[in-house]
Amino acid sequence: MTSLADPQDRIEDDPENTPLDGPQDAAPDEHLGIHWPRFIALIALLAAPVILGAPKILFVDLAIGGFLVFHEAGHYLTARWSGMKVTEFFIGFGQPIFAFKRGETTFGLKVWVPFGAYVRIVGMNNLEEVDPVDEPRTYRQAAWYKRVLTIVAGPATHFVTAFAIFTVLLWQYGPNVVDEDAWAIDNVNPTGVLAEAGLQDGDRIISIAPVGEPRASTETWDRFLGIVDESNGQAVSVVYEREENAQLELRGAELVLPTASNQDPEQALGFEQGAPDRDVFRWAINSVTPFSAAADAGLLPGDQLISIDGVETPYFSDVASLIPDIRGEEVELEVVRVSEDRTVENLTLETRIWERLTVEGADGLEGLYVGDAIVAIEDTPVANYNEFLALAQDRIGETVELQVAYLAEIHTEFVRIDALAPQDVAVNGFLGVGRGTLQDPPLSLGAAAQRSPGQIVSLVGTIAEGSKTFVTTTDGFRSLFALGPSQVDSTADQVSEIAPSLLRPRETSDQNRPISIVGIVRLANQLETEAILGLLGIMNLFFGLFNLLPLLPLDGGHIALATYE
Repeated sequence: MTSLADPQDRIEDDPENTPLDGPQDAAPDEHLGIHWPRFIALIALLAAPVILGAPKILFVDLAIGGFLVFHEAGHYLTARWSGMKVTEFFIGFGQPIFAFKRGETTFGLKVWVPFGAYVRIVGMNNLEEVDPVDEPRTYRQAAWYKRVLTIVAGPATHFVTAFAIFTVLLWQYGPNVVDEDAWAIDNVNPTGVLAEAGLQDGDRIISIAPVGEPRASTETWDRFLGIVDESNGQAVSVVYEREENAQLELRGAELVLPTASNQDPEQALGFEQGAPDRDVFRWAINSVTPFSAAADAGLLPGDQLISIDGVETPYFSDVASLIPDIRGEEVELEVVRVSEDRTVENLTLETRIWERLTVEGADGLEGLYVGDAIVAIEDTPVANYNEFLALAQDRIGETVELQVAYLAEIHTEFVRIDALAPQDVAVNGFLGVGRGTLQDPPLSLGAAAQRSPGQIVSLVGTIAEGSKTFVTTTDGFRSLFALGPSQVDSTADQVSEIAPSLLRPRETSDQNRPISIVGIVRLANQLETEAILGLLGIMNLFFGLFNLLPLLPLDGGHIALATYE
């Protein structure tokens, strides 16, 4: 994504053509025009996503290309305003696809579009040989402030683009609803119960499970106090949220709650009630897993799940706490749905909570993995694990044909039954919804423009915190750029890390692959339009900040060099 690279550093590998890049000020006229084989290949490449039914990939490709053009236009226009001579303006590197000349500048597109772009300003370094006639118009002869403005103009376009994207999001979709009751741990006593369990300042305890009892949500302070009061002196497991390396993680810990005394819970546990150091949003459904209870019920992204079988679910942890106790059962879901015209519907939907195999459940079924859902045995449908158990208990030692749901499809598997775990440990409940954020009605365009800078500042802080971790910790690179396995099954009754070997190979093949532009494009094809726009906005902030790093050949390196000189 860097620009303003030294043309001497670019390598062209087509021996039949004189390269566009070189010591000359601009491309020779005979190399202008369209290179038809490359141009046709580019059109075919752009058409492929549409033909293959993935138009979102084309949209993201074109958006990234647009960001590059806007970035280079910032350099180009500011350089021209400063009186500098600009001889080339290209998107991509490598061999040219097409080129044309306007005035003294050659514009064009080269082969490797996603990897960067550049403008060539005469005299970008002191060693470059320049015609004496052009010397007064070189970059190196310009005033310091003109050089800095020319360089800063490129990264600045990314922040302008991010502002425009987030303004459109707030205008068309509305802001996220902040949970005003959210609380967090503060001033942890290093010798207290919470510190001994590994909790620290900023963590949010979202549920507690006394041994042998259902998990209870503690999203609000009053809920937490009530659970502590009822769990007098018991050993409990807690689930808590921690924001680390600019990512939100769910973690588990065990601790012993204090016995009743004159001390309040904060003193006994060794912490103070504090406010979260980030916005905590009220939840709504952002994704529905195919072949799941949610899909069977007809739930849609954007729905707000109000209750399950009469039990209110204002927090996502309420759902996670409830599902284990109703796995395999028929339930009613109360849902609020807002249509595209902002019409509000109150719906009552029915479904059966699906069941997925745990480590214990998959252990005796050779060929099945954690998270698989058995839907039929030898073409006989089973509504829950108990029905499967009744049909399979006489088949131990045999290989049977099972229909299994995983990776959003129903698959036929031939499975050897070595052992059958009891129902209470063999399966977890599975609703099949992902947690998103509840949104207020869309803002007016003016109000959206006023709100957008605040979102940008917050996101820049998050990116900066992640970058700090990247620089200062030994595993920073991996934590910043890798997709690690989920640490918690959101509908399980216990928190645990699942070894990758127990999951289906296709589920773990990409979990540690670095996130690249190709990965972002691939991810975008699975997202809704709103999420794609948010992703593109965050990408622009990252590109803008990254380009400002004081390292050559990044823009920030040129700023540092100009300032030093």
